[in-house]
Amino acid sequence: MLSLSPPKSAGGAMSYFSSQLVEDAQTDPEDYYSNSHEQPGRWRGKAAAALGLAGEVDGKDFARTLLGYGQNFKKLVQNAGDSERRAGQDLTFSAPKTVSVAWALADDAELKSGIEEAQRRAVDKALERIEQDYLFTRRGHGGQDREHAAMVAAVFDHQTSREQDPQLHSHCFVMNVCRREDGTFGTIDNSFFYKIQKELGAYYRVELAKEMQNLGLAVERDGDSFRLKNIDPRLEKQFSKRRDQIESKLAEVGSHSARASETAALDTRKDKEHSSGEALEESWRAQAAELGIDKNNLQAFEPEPESDDNDKTPDRMPTHAEILRELTQHASTVSQHQLKAAVYVAAQGVLSADEADQYLDELLADDELIKLRDARNEPRFTSREMLEIEQRLADSARSRQNE
Repeated sequence: MLSLSPPKSAGGAMSYFSSQLVEDAQTDPEDYYSNSHEQPGRWRGKAAAALGLAGEVDGKDFARTLLGYGQNFKKLVQNAGDSERRAGQDLTFSAPKTVSVAWALADDAELKSGIEEAQRRAVDKALERIEQDYLFTRRGHGGQDREHAAMVAAVFDHQTSREQDPQLHSHCFVMNVCRREDGTFGTIDNSFFYKIQKELGAYYRVELAKEMQNLGLAVERDGDSFRLKNIDPRLEKQFSKRRDQIESKLAEVGSHSARASETAALDTRKDKEHSSGEALEESWRAQAAELGIDKNNLQAFEPEPESDDNDKTPDRMPTHAEILRELTQHASTVSQHQLKAAVYVAAQGVLSADEADQYLDELLADDELIKLRDARNEPRFTSREMLEIEQRLADSARSRQNE
């Protein structure tokens, strides 16, 4: 799942993300984004490298970049130093609950670290997609000139929810600072984030599902997401206390939209408690034992045996005709983001992210896909089948206009 938090001012971001880091370069174990029980933050993006930001996230570097400064407090943007400037966008990539449960209860240290690394690689793949296809800046009179730019992002990989349940997730703060192709810096055009939320979340899950299969874990489709095939559903319920809180809030307000979910998450948020990794693992195993599940019947953590029917693949990839028919079942045209999201959802457990992109390229080149433009000159798509249906309806209406 990919969730977005509302954009924050530099001051708000420093308070929420790194209140201790702004004051001192030393991390504080009580700070949510740099506590001693989580992985240290890491810099990502070509612009980060150009600014000398590499490896672990240092508190002073993080705070300085939030304010729009480079090394030696060189101004990168016009409003550098303004605590009210928009600091950036917070994206959170959360692994399916079964992946987190497998990580939490695995006895095999190699499998445990493999799942952690798989989460990092899938998140990095999604960030590369942002930088490659969607990160732009504007300049010129009224911001009319839109050009591609390189990204600065700080990623913080976490392993637990605020209810101390196992939950692998990565907070990615995309800074409102980017590097143009001519080497100058500017601010990002962040209007795209909500447009690509479903597409990017599915793209991340495509890569994560493939990583799970590479570790020998079988996956199966779970709505628009996937789950690990052999995880007992009772464990998913047991370790989803945070999700239950959000669902209760959504039921209370009577809405389940993406925006409502983000608001509910903020409204039900409480300070995160911190326990040692050893104490948490003991607690998780005790909770599993209460359900009658112990290491002797946690079959999900054993690599799937090789078989002729390749049962680790949940399904084949749909044909172009099938995916177009599904897309146009409820709407005659779809956006480019909807088209991509549908392909990536279908590819989970079947293809890698790169293979899904290749499938998408082939679909875009298929004569059965009709390319259109909307009133804002944005690309939209329909199928030749749907176009012929609508043309027949229009012809019928014209022939009967005098009846």
